[in-house]
Amino acid sequence: MRLLFYLSGEHPPLAEAEVRALFDIYGKKYTVLHRDGQVALYDADFFPELSRLSMTHKILNLDFSLQETSFRVRVKRIQSAVDTLRMEKRIADTLQKEYGPLPVDLEHPEQEVYCIVHKGDPFTGLTLMDFPYAYEKRKPQYRPYFHPSSLHPRIARTLVNLSRARTQVLDPFCGTGGILVEAGLMGLQVKGLDISPEMICGSRKNLDHFHISSYELHQGDIADLPAYFPWVEAVATDMPYGKASRAVPSRDDLYDTAFHIIHEIAPHACIVCPQPYDFHSAGFSVRESFVIFMPVASCRKRLIFMVMP
Repeated sequence: MRLLFYLSGEHPPLAEAEVRALFDIYGKKYTVLHRDGQVALYDADFFPELSRLSMTHKILNLDFSLQETSFRVRVKRIQSAVDTLRMEKRIADTLQKEYGPLPVDLEHPEQEVYCIVHKGDPFTGLTLMDFPYAYEKRKPQYRPYFHPSSLHPRIARTLVNLSRARTQVLDPFCGTGGILVEAGLMGLQVKGLDISPEMICGSRKNLDHFHISSYELHQGDIADLPAYFPWVEAVATDMPYGKASRAVPSRDDLYDTAFHIIHEIAPHACIVCPQPYDFHSAGFSVRESFVIFMPVASCRKRLIFMVMP
């Protein structure tokens, strides 16, 4: 099956890496057929866990056939000059000639044919999965406990997926629990540590607010992490930009301590840093890395590293 992923324009390479991470997590074979900007096309089987994706707008099946139910056609142009309304009508007419007079329902169709015209090339498929912008309702300012440094939920969910977590994830600098909330909403067991009692209390409030019950939180120092969590499936975390430990004297020492400990207890990790770091010195190999720009004034640029032993 040829699956097309219509990726977020915010950071297409990061979005495409998230798709490949989901294939890896669930052991699905795939072949990359085409990859350019917001369009990523694979030869792969569809599976429902792709609903975990956060940086994808739609998933289309290019090898589709229609049922005898209502449908609509939508055309999206990306770096292309086409008359979308005329093209929608042309595609609809072609489909009705092939399948008969299927009823058209523009508001609530039972099936949607979606065409992406990317740099002049059309890709037409049946919508298998649509991703609404539900993340906006979970932005930090709408949670019971707010802190301005918390990641946008879309990025937080991406980190969980890039960590290759399938059943559980740990954030050893959990703060207000933004990463844990997204992991919990995906059905994962979530575990968190933070040195601040206030943050742990706020994280608990936020997790409870979103009806996430499978969580374990501890207030403690990163140097004592193995005492709380001897082993976890994966780590996803946004590193603090200031000193956040009683046991180490500087941020560099904090990072060295944290990464060596994470290497000991987790086979996979996705780590956000404000600056490059030599993860090889902590025993990791870097799978991929990306640079993202955040609206936080104190740290406009953050780096994402996916690391593994």
